[in-house]
Amino acid sequence: MLKFKAVKFKNRTLGFPVVEDCLPVEVKNGNYVLPSEDNILVKVHAAALNPVDVIVKNSFPPWLAKGDKGFGMDYSGDVVAIGSSAAASSGLSAGDRIAGLYQNLLGPGTISEYILINYKKNDGMNARKIPEQLSYQQGAAYPLVFGTAQTMFDLIKDGNSYEKILILGAGTAVGRYCVQLASKVYGSKHIVVTCSARTEQTIRELGATSVIDYTKHQSILNPVLDTVKELGEYDAILDCCGNSDLFPQITSVLKGREKFGSYVTIVGDYKANFQTGSIGNLVLGNLWVGLRIAKSWLGILPYFYTQALVDPSGSWPDKCAKNLAEGKVKVFIDSEFAMVETQKAVDRLQSNKASGKVIVNVV
Repeated sequence: MLKFKAVKFKNRTLGFPVVEDCLPVEVKNGNYVLPSEDNILVKVHAAALNPVDVIVKNSFPPWLAKGDKGFGMDYSGDVVAIGSSAAASSGLSAGDRIAGLYQNLLGPGTISEYILINYKKNDGMNARKIPEQLSYQQGAAYPLVFGTAQTMFDLIKDGNSYEKILILGAGTAVGRYCVQLASKVYGSKHIVVTCSARTEQTIRELGATSVIDYTKHQSILNPVLDTVKELGEYDAILDCCGNSDLFPQITSVLKGREKFGSYVTIVGDYKANFQTGSIGNLVLGNLWVGLRIAKSWLGILPYFYTQALVDPSGSWPDKCAKNLAEGKVKVFIDSEFAMVETQKAVDRLQSNKASGKVIVNVV
């Protein structure tokens, strides 16, 4: 058994101690013997935190999920061993620098010296080589948030022109990627965004053509309607923060189904509470989301509506890697912490002051 150090938590109230963990990997004469030819053994260099990590932690009390649980989903590191099937399917080999999204609810987590992924399952099928110009920290910073942004664009209805895009929550980690994709990849002419004055300059530099400071308005509906008077109805609305202000007059803001008008959200009508929020809170607080999705699927909603969830088997990993390699998209990192400082990293994440990803350096 391969033994190493990892960050674990026992329940939603305790901290994040560094403990000894192990994997079903044998070490013989300095070589790693993997349990399956579909496996890839990764020596992790860095992991990135996401608000969903805290939400998952808050969702499972000790009586529901016992034992030590890992933390983190984004990672970057080196391939130290790879099964023949995984190598043939992925094109990866030992020594490659890779990054990915370890989607394994309440699994081992990525703040860990080693992780074992399966290239045919959710925890490994999105692993890709890190573009040469990116550091391990930058590699760990992009998978979930950039993957979510790319998924949002992929869910915009085919036939959409992308000319006029409204991005709600452009200052968020996902929102920044949406702005860059609209500007650098999809050629949007008008990119109207909501953000605060604190991030406005950065968002303009990324490609936003017009900014609405949401902190100056009780509701963003009227300032958005003002932009519609100037530009016309939007081709797509991408909600990266959780907002319901526009629905009372949505047909005056967004183009109809006949013109492929699309509304894509990642969290629904309300902002998630990253301090105390849970999966249950999100579901109960966003019942309208499911109803709109159903009505859109049935064709009785006057526009297209859906929620973006990252599909591990989707095309986003290749698209993200390509756009990063070509320098079309910039990665934002707010701060870095050591493994033993994971609680400080979580505190920074929950402060709502991070301007980019919070990174935990494993080595």
